[in-house]
Amino acid sequence: MSVTDLPALDVWVTSNCSACERTLRVISACETLHELVDIQVHRLDSAGAAPPAAVVGGPSIVFFGSVIALGTPDCSALTARIMSMASSRPTEDGSQ
Repeated sequence: MSVTDLPALDVWVTSNCSACERTLRVISACETLHELVDIQVHRLDSAGAAPPAAVVGGPSIVFFGSVIALGTPDCSALTARIMSMASSRPTEDGSQ
């Protein structure tokens, strides 16, 4: 599976935010996560940033349009949540 075939995990952060920096370190070190998703980092304080309505601040982690974590996540818990959500979504042909 190529990176473009992986579902996106959107990580919303802000500048000068120690919790955001910690979140990015945890996600970067979470090797299993990199096998499951294409991690996209977005800056809330960048010009033109357009976060989903549910994102109220950083760090926020969004998967399939839903905020699944606020703050710094635990790698194993985040991975388990993503695996559960991904397995319950229908495939392109409509099957699960």
